[in-house]
Amino acid sequence: MVIRVSRKKPKKTEYTKNDFEKDIVSRIKREFLKEYQELDEKFDIDRGKMLRAVIEPLLDTLSLDFDRKKIRRAMEMPAIIIYRKAQPNPRPVCFIYAEFHFKQALITNAENASKLLKSLFPKALAAYVALDKEPEKIKKSKLKYLDELIHGPNFEECWSKLREFLATNVFGIRQ
Repeated sequence: MVIRVSRKKPKKTEYTKNDFEKDIVSRIKREFLKEYQELDEKFDIDRGKMLRAVIEPLLDTLSLDFDRKKIRRAMEMPAIIIYRKAQPNPRPVCFIYAEFHFKQALITNAENASKLLKSLFPKALAAYVALDKEPEKIKKSKLKYLDELIHGPNFEECWSKLREFLATNVFGIRQ
């Protein structure tokens, strides 16, 4: 009599877009906000939850040339947002769109959302970050509202490029 023992293969855990965003948020908190106490006092970060609270009070005061439907769509665009702490409402200073693909369609969506959000917050910056081993060739000159396009085959490469952008352009740290 032969007894067979079945061995279950360990499940491969997939790295999701949600994980990618969480990793970026945790790195920003750990490498900037916790490392530099003065930045921790001035800035806050989240994955878009606070954006609705910041924009909704503005909707009543906006002129009619703003398309409210487009603004609501831009608010729903998933982004990591860095805020300057202010009273009564925090003010967004940077929008980071984190995706798994460096493709024209996704970049165009981020560009459109950035256009609307930057019309509300003119001094805010916007970056598109993608984990992609085979990125499309995109001409940055055609994009007006995305300040930085970052891509790399792994998280560490994307993070190092994003870190440099954040340090110099958002947080004003000389490296």
